[in-house]
Amino acid sequence: METYSLPGGVQLHYLKTEQFKHFSLGIYLARPLCKEEASYNALLTQVLKSGCAAFSTKQKIAAHLEWLYGASMNAGVQKKGEAQILTFHFSGINDNYAQGEAVSSKLAAFAKEILFAPLVYNGAFDKAIFQIEKEDLKNEIMALQNDKRDFANQRCLELMCDQEAYGIHEFGTLEGLEEITPQSLYQHYQKMIGNSPIHVFVTGNLDVAPIKQLFETVPATQTLPQTKIGSMPQQVRTITEPMDVAQGKLVLGMRSSLPDSLEQFCQMQVFNSVYGSGTHSKLFNHVREKLSLAYYAYSRFVRQKNIILVATGIEFQNYEQAKSEILLQLEEIKQGNVTEKEMDAAKEFLKNRYLSCYDEPVMLEDFYLSSILAGDEQVSISDIIQGVERVTKDQVVAAAKSVALDLIYFICGKDETE
Repeated sequence: METYSLPGGVQLHYLKTEQFKHFSLGIYLARPLCKEEASYNALLTQVLKSGCAAFSTKQKIAAHLEWLYGASMNAGVQKKGEAQILTFHFSGINDNYAQGEAVSSKLAAFAKEILFAPLVYNGAFDKAIFQIEKEDLKNEIMALQNDKRDFANQRCLELMCDQEAYGIHEFGTLEGLEEITPQSLYQHYQKMIGNSPIHVFVTGNLDVAPIKQLFETVPATQTLPQTKIGSMPQQVRTITEPMDVAQGKLVLGMRSSLPDSLEQFCQMQVFNSVYGSGTHSKLFNHVREKLSLAYYAYSRFVRQKNIILVATGIEFQNYEQAKSEILLQLEEIKQGNVTEKEMDAAKEFLKNRYLSCYDEPVMLEDFYLSSILAGDEQVSISDIIQGVERVTKDQVVAAAKSVALDLIYFICGKDETE
């Protein structure tokens, strides 16, 4: 990856590859995740992508993208640690497939229009666009409860991190959304657009010089939002919420005290792979397959917060047995009951997952953006794979011993509480 620090403050990263017939342009603005502006940022991405001064309607935008040989655009927000990332992604065919036409620089110019020349009337965003996008975001927030698996995971994190910014959803809240007006959204845009770190990723095989020139005058700051690691739990909390569901959702939130460095990150990755990430893992093979206690059972490691989330879908009556078996499998690793076969399978799983980043430009960009936010800008995919290969069984055991249960969250059926 080649990185250029542009005069206005933008960091531009060029990932040169001949693997794809198209190129990718990703623009990422990082904001501190907070209740005051989470809904603002989520709505802002949708309003910006729906119209700008040069292309005032979705129809005009679609026509321009079609003229650029069927280029594409999407936008949204994502949460990485306690940073809320406003994401704008553009994709088009490589210039050499467009009869020599400079599609890449024209699409980059369009991207700059979308972000930095919005459609504004009398100090406010276009009312018609605003109302449509606000209603759509409202429906998305309300729909979060429909997928109970995702909802249970988010709810566990919300309760577990109730004193930390990480508990906030990247879409914000209905209450936060309701108070936004076309005027207040534009005021927020003006406040944050020159006061946020901006990272531009260009992935493909092209002349990056014209794109660099386009973004040289864009103002940006260098200070990335910081993520605070929560303290280790003093006691385990258990929260049960009855809902109209046919299947229980049991989620266990855990924290690790292992220091955050590249070496320890690789150790936690292998531990998590042995424990619950993949069909080779202990949770899958014991909780789901051998004992049939869950329809699904997996664990996820959140590096930025040193959090392990174990998620299962169970029959209501299996709650105690499933919970006990999840904790037993963690104890098995702490006691050193990890086979060479499990270690090899865990490492192979991680290796394949990281190699799959090369399959799509957006996955490559996500890997490097995550590395930048973690302070590991110079770390490559091969560095991670090599670090994983070096992890020993003793280090996996030590990683397991650093883990403590924080919160047990269970969605039970309404009849279960009667």
